[in-house]
Amino acid sequence: MNHVSKKAGGTSATYRLVLMAVLIAILLLLSFTPLGFALRIGPVSITFLCIPVLIGACMLGPVAGAILGGVFGLLSMYQAFSGMDAFGAVLVQAQPVYTVLVCLIPRILCGFLAGVCFKLLMRFRCPTPVSSGIAGFVCSILNTFFFCGSIALLFNHVPFAGGKVGALIVTAGLTNGIPEAIAAVILGSAICTALYAYTRKRLQN
Repeated sequence: MNHVSKKAGGTSATYRLVLMAVLIAILLLLSFTPLGFALRIGPVSITFLCIPVLIGACMLGPVAGAILGGVFGLLSMYQAFSGMDAFGAVLVQAQPVYTVLVCLIPRILCGFLAGVCFKLLMRFRCPTPVSSGIAGFVCSILNTFFFCGSIALLFNHVPFAGGKVGALIVTAGLTNGIPEAIAAVILGSAICTALYAYTRKRLQN
């Protein structure tokens, strides 16, 4: 791990691969089961899919956060193009290329920037719970801002549920973004702090 490992070699590489695989598996589980969506308000769900992205960003670094964000985006894209997500299906019908961009770029950016945020805070010796909590807030808020903002910018003219997509998505983002951010701060901080402590202890043995 970039932030906790002082060793190079097979053990560190194996740990990174295993953790990445586990986080991708969690993303798949959350994406295709109700576990990933606590509540649906309007066209957008309150989702926990940012949490695995955040954990990877904090524990493995910004690049891993971007990769996991990309996986998150691919899963969103699959749901949109397969018709599993009714709102996403509307975007696909309106403009499929823009839908791909909206699904992928915000998630990649939020994972990468959360990793950068955590790395900088740890460099300034900020406590792990605080660093991961702030990174969780950054990850969730940026995901909401980039995702909803890009939809409002690119799909504002598209009708949905008796209104325009732009207005609906901004309203949903404001409503859902706060509880998502709170969940990311609490869960992200708790999980990352525990993993960070475990990893440091493990590498010292």
